[in-house]
Amino acid sequence: MALFLLIDTQRYKNYLPLFIAGKCIGIFTMLVWSFVSKHLLITDWFSGYNVIAEIIFLCGDLIALAAILTVFRDMNKNLNELTMNTADSPDTEVKQCE
Repeated sequence: MALFLLIDTQRYKNYLPLFIAGKCIGIFTMLVWSFVSKHLLITDWFSGYNVIAEIIFLCGDLIALAAILTVFRDMNKNLNELTMNTADSPDTEVKQCE
């Protein structure tokens, strides 16, 4: 989804809040699982391999979230600039009915 949003932001902009919420939920659950599995010793017998996988998945989710939040910020900035430019343009004429 991050790739499609980076390629064509305008086409997929309606899905942006859903994607951000999903990434935040994924990161939160990964952190909770890491905490629970380490402190309750659920995965003690393969904890070394588990830690590497958790770090890889967590880094991937954080990078994707950072990229999408950057796109979201740029999209909002461009939208604000576009709105300000159309509202302040001096060449717009107000037509009055006679």
